[in-house]
Amino acid sequence: MQGARTWVEINKQALRGNIAALRSLLAPETQFSGVVKANAYGHGLPQVVPLLLEDGVAIFCVDSVEEAKVVRQLSNEATIVIIGYTLHDRLKDVIDLRAHQTVYDADTIRLLNEAAGKQTRVAKIHLKVETGTLRQGIWKQEVPGMLEIIRSCKNIELVGVSSHFADVEEAETSAYTDFQLDIFWEVCAMIQAGGFAPTYYHTASSAATILYPHSHGTMVRPGISIYGFWSSRQTRHSARLM
Repeated sequence: MQGARTWVEINKQALRGNIAALRSLLAPETQFSGVVKANAYGHGLPQVVPLLLEDGVAIFCVDSVEEAKVVRQLSNEATIVIIGYTLHDRLKDVIDLRAHQTVYDADTIRLLNEAAGKQTRVAKIHLKVETGTLRQGIWKQEVPGMLEIIRSCKNIELVGVSSHFADVEEAETSAYTDFQLDIFWEVCAMIQAGGFAPTYYHTASSAATILYPHSHGTMVRPGISIYGFWSSRQTRHSARLM
């Protein structure tokens, strides 16, 4: 049988060097999460996650329940954040896996609350805020109503608030990134004023982690940069001018 024509080799020291370089950009209180969605960007979850664990990474961002299952099999203690959409009939699995679920609609919150109640557990959620990417998240004006729903769900704990930048990789200035950040921090203030105290405030992808320290929040989400790639030519150019 003919062997594979292509393969990926992971250099352990190079991977650790990438993580160290990214961590050097963070304040001591900012947590580093490893984005391992898409099968660790094609490098293999079973291969990459143990290396990140060895390097002290304790938070992993995945796209789906299936990826969360793999990470949980590799680590019983890791914090797993599902940043993708989870079908309603799979929300029970989120509870089983003790994963955090990113949410931006009332139905998912209510169904998570119901699933957690049946298991006498608490479902941990990260509320995603729409700040200008126009893809996923709730608008600022929707936040008060969503907080009321969360408050009414006794088996739900709001542990995180997140957003996603629209053009941080390609932009020549920080103008739109700053615009989005202003909205994000306004929403975070609203959430805190509503009596909630999330642990994780996160917006920073690889490019934002490298270029914009004011975007770091309490957690960053570097993905492609962990594996030694620049997010874009513009990111590389801007970083070299810093």
